[in-house]
Amino acid sequence: MKDKTKGFTLIELMITLAITVIVLGVIYTFSFTSQKILSSTEINAVLQDEGRDIENSLVDIGMQAKGIEKINNQDPLTTNKYSTLISTSNRLSISKISMIYHDDSIYTFELIGTELTLVKGTGSAKILSKNIKQIQIKPLDYNNVDKHTSYVANAPGIEVSITLYKKEGLSEITYPISTILKFRNKGIT
Repeated sequence: MKDKTKGFTLIELMITLAITVIVLGVIYTFSFTSQKILSSTEINAVLQDEGRDIENSLVDIGMQAKGIEKINNQDPLTTNKYSTLISTSNRLSISKISMIYHDDSIYTFELIGTELTLVKGTGSAKILSKNIKQIQIKPLDYNNVDKHTSYVANAPGIEVSITLYKKEGLSEITYPISTILKFRNKGIT
């Protein structure tokens, strides 16, 4: 009589191991992809919220403003001719813009690194976002004036384009926003 031992053969164990590796690989790929999508969605939601808050601040102040006080700490009546915008896609990159509010107070939006702050007068700064990549402005009347003699400060309003950017883990999101500000109180004293 032959003594037959019970157990698994080497081939059966290798097949089981191969199937297990394949199943685990599929599960890992699915969970990794899901995590990346979730992270991207979360970052996008944060940037959308920040973009909405920035637009609301710009519109609230810009629509009640008399005009631009300073751009990048320069007097916009003597600098920032429209002709300086020609080489930069008809937009001026800025790091700081101050607007004269209807009650003659000054509101300043300032970009330091990636942080955008809002300051009223000489008061404390309110951080609007820590995820700003770039801010650009374009006068609303850009196509209707002599670009060599007109200044940005004389514009009836500006289009503000802001690019928000955040990288977290493997997710890298860029979120552009754009808003138009018409200075309704321009020329009113």
